[in-house]
Amino acid sequence: MSKRPSRTIFATILTILAGVLITAQPRGPVPETGRVGLGVVLRQLGNVGIFLQTTAHPDDENSALLAMLDRGQGINTALLSATRGTGGQNEIGPELFEALSVLRTEELEAVHRFDGTEQYFARAIDFGYSFSVDETYEKWGRTETLSDYVRIIRTVRPDVIVTMRPDGEGGGEHHQAQARITGEAFRLASDPKAFPEQMKDGLRPWQARKLYYTGRYGFRGEPAAPSGITLLPVRTDVYDPLLGATYSEVGSEARSYH
Repeated sequence: MSKRPSRTIFATILTILAGVLITAQPRGPVPETGRVGLGVVLRQLGNVGIFLQTTAHPDDENSALLAMLDRGQGINTALLSATRGTGGQNEIGPELFEALSVLRTEELEAVHRFDGTEQYFARAIDFGYSFSVDETYEKWGRTETLSDYVRIIRTVRPDVIVTMRPDGEGGGEHHQAQARITGEAFRLASDPKAFPEQMKDGLRPWQARKLYYTGRYGFRGEPAAPSGITLLPVRTDVYDPLLGATYSEVGSEARSYH
């Protein structure tokens, strides 16, 4: 005659199941206090590097990369968005135009609770789909947007800048336009003759060490890298024991707030 399972066995099974269920739950923003918060601060104490990513719209950012650099390596990270997403679509709510830009700004604030990034905006207006870079320049105000980019670079003083690809057809040409502006701002920020009025505001010339363009080469369905292009692969699927997740997982949860 078999014995009934003891209460101890049932308790053990329930404990294991509870652990599985808890693990499957969303982790939420990276804590600013406690063991995790202290661990992140200690990482920052050993690193004085500054990283800047530039994009066209809210949700163009790479949250996994930002989380890896900021939370994982202690590098100060900043994000410069050319627009606030005023011309985007909204399939889950009534907000459009200016109200939508406020909503998208709030989304970025929520996202940065995960990746720890400081947010900046240029004055460019998201006017909806664009058919050319020249049209984007005309409606954004190319000189004004370039001035904003130079100002932010001189303010943040990044060591490395990453932006989007200046070629291709995605993003309605906003992506390409801001990428080209980033490339020019990367060079002009160190020239005291460029936008000299910024010097009166206490800013000083600054030359970032490197500028990278993001790209997807070599993946299934993606083209091979053009000749002469040097690739720097970045792995964000690395598990961080302090955060209890990979940087890709942190980034994916952050993007769910868009």
